Amino acid sequence: MVTTLFRLASVLLIAFGASHAVLVYLANTEDLNFALYQNLALIFFLAIGAERLLAILLTASFGSVQYSPKNYKAEVIKRENRPEWNSERVDKLRTLADAGEHLEVMGNELGTSVHSARSKMVNLGIYNNYQLARIERLELDLAEARDGFVKTKKRLVKSNSGARKKINLDAIDDKKLKKSLSQLDKMVGLDRLKSEVESLIALSKVQSSRSEHGLPVNAPTFHLVFSGNPGTGKTTVARIIGEIYKALGLLKAGHCVEVSRADLVGEYLGHTAPKVTAVVEKALDGVLFIDEAYSLSAYNQNGPDFGAEAVDTLLKLMEDNRHRLVVIVAGYPDLMKEFVRSNPGLESRFKTTLHFDDYSIDDLLTIYLGMCNSYQLIVDPASKVAAKNGCRNLRLLKEERFANGRDVRNFFEKSLERQALRISGTKSKDELSHLMPEDIVSAIAELKEST
Repeated sequence: MVTTLFRLASVLLIAFGASHAVLVYLANTEDLNFALYQNLALIFFLAIGAERLLAILLTASFGSVQYSPKNYKAEVIKRENRPEWNSERVDKLRTLADAGEHLEVMGNELGTSVHSARSKMVNLGIYNNYQLARIERLELDLAEARDGFVKTKKRLVKSNSGARKKINLDAIDDKKLKKSLSQLDKMVGLDRLKSEVESLIALSKVQSSRSEHGLPVNAPTFHLVFSGNPGTGKTTVARIIGEIYKALGLLKAGHCVEVSRADLVGEYLGHTAPKVTAVVEKALDGVLFIDEAYSLSAYNQNGPDFGAEAVDTLLKLMEDNRHRLVVIVAGYPDLMKEFVRSNPGLESRFKTTLHFDDYSIDDLLTIYLGMCNSYQLIVDPASKVAAKNGCRNLRLLKEERFANGRDVRNFFEKSLERQALRISGTKSKDELSHLMPEDIVSAIAELKEST
């Protein structure tokens, strides 16, 4: 290192001195003939000679410059075309031949060429046996590779499909589950639906127990069809289903995204798929509730219809996110049957249908009185009789267009309007808190006139 620094310093010093000498000579002479070039060349030759002389002196004083060798490591395999086949090498050849090793591996191990190893096996009379051993070795390697592939595939399938099919009973949130079931029980009517939901929960738990004991289980589907007339509580139940699935550990969030045809179907080519994708991404880890889903397969005679594209896109996204998404489709019973049958993909994914029965007259009265209670209205027996008759007349009036709970709410709001007209201007709490029979009767009369 010291020698290198001294040599570099001397070169710079000599170069500086030679340059200075050239500049001084040029400044003090006016002779630009051939003698000028002779003197300049002499200066450069003297500078080079001085540099070499100084380098020799430095080497003699400090020694030559030593460069550290690079730490490169190269593996060289020496092979001999005509090796000496001693007993040790022959024994090793026989061992490798019995194991069915590749000829290249044998050549590397023995330090011979492939041709030499083959020739020696022929001379020893073991080449035919080697070929058989080689075939057996290849078959064994192939079998091991196949077994490894099968195990890996099973492990991947189990990890992908087991996320939803298996419920960890210890991870079930019993508190949230009881709360969700309590909300469902408080809903008026829907007795058959409530028992079907309990059956779904029981089936999920039993399948988890069978899986933990190593018993076979079928792949459950958690997508649902809600079949029923309007106003029977399908949207409310969809929200509760999301909370139940979250409590069971089937969904992380359990929220419910409610959409209709307008939220899924685009107005022009290439518009539908992005809309469906955006809706599905919003519903991931929760429930996607599609009301009046049968409208997706309805044919539009006034122009191009992209409902079928929406269904195809939805099916693909359901498959891609099968562990993170539950889809519930809802609508009229007959139309929902046609919708599910319109596409084989829908039939294979929507295997469970929950039917929402129409409310009975007593159920409709219970809903009406519940609204009155939430509004802190006092309903005397005569008003209850009027309300029950009003619910009966409302159903007869609407017939097939009767919307159950929705029409009852409309009936209740009309009753409030009639009460407001009757007690207009009063400030009495007693008058404000009483719903009279005439309020209910006049509300039904107004509904009849508007129908």
